Amino acid sequence: MRVNLICGAVMIGAMLLQAWTGLTVGKLGYELSRAHDLTQRLDRQLNELALENSGIVKPDILAKEARKRLGLEQPQLGQIVDLP
Repeated sequence: MRVNLICGAVMIGAMLLQAWTGLTVGKLGYELSRAHDLTQRLDRQLNELALENSGIVKPDILAKEARKRLGLEQPQLGQIVDLP
């Protein structure tokens, strides 16, 4: 009788363990899918920002923006002083 109860308890424990691991695997799979989607979205955003940055740091574009926004011009001869 005790052996049957012990075997039954072990079987119920094994079924509960299997159900728990199945739920955990499903939850982790969902989280992995969300992380993968986030990674793809961030990669696209990084590519867009890199493309935007490559256009901004061109010297001619920087000079035009410096003139337009700040009123800056190229320094005249004698305005640049070398420090010792």
